[in-house]
Amino acid sequence: MSTLALIGASENPESLAFRLFTRLREGGFEVVPINPKYQTIAGAPCFASLSELKTTPEVVIFMVNPKLTLQILPQVVELKIKKVWFQPGTFDDEVLEFCKQNNLKVEHEKCLLIAPITTLETFIQGK
Repeated sequence: MSTLALIGASENPESLAFRLFTRLREGGFEVVPINPKYQTIAGAPCFASLSELKTTPEVVIFMVNPKLTLQILPQVVELKIKKVWFQPGTFDDEVLEFCKQNNLKVEHEKCLLIAPITTLETFIQGK
């Protein structure tokens, strides 16, 4: 089972971030929510930042604005995480340039709320 970190996870059942968290878990992934506002989300421990994690996720999925994304990306590089997935609205040219300069594998053209879950599996496997 692949471990994913979801930046911007929310406990609000109406939010897209909560829907994505639920969909990924139902898809068989271990999803670690990252959001300093919460202690838990749907019973799962929630962490304030990537640096608090005990294990390194295979992919970091972003559900925050591009400015915040750019602030968090250095943690991704520091932790030697190689794959990032940007949901619509979470990236801009500066974010993509940072990823290119740091040799991160990026997906930003597909939305995980719409795309088949196999799209993420393929991305993780590097195909």
